[in-house]
Amino acid sequence: MQILFLRLANRAFEVQWSTNVSDAKSWVALDHADNRPFFSSTNGQTVIEDVIIMPSSARFYRVRINEP
Repeated sequence: MQILFLRLANRAFEVQWSTNVSDAKSWVALDHADNRPFFSSTNGQTVIEDVIIMPSSARFYRVRINEP
């Protein structure tokens, strides 16, 4: 699974996933080396991969945006 999003300058982005979109406490950061929040000085496109070995249920994704 590839999650593609546009990265904006001076914002930090973190991809999160959950199996239950209606439970606000169930969202967790995707465990991937490229998914650490950092503040870029330029706009750009980012791709984060989620390797799902054995899907047991649907996964939902969101991108959390943080300001400095």
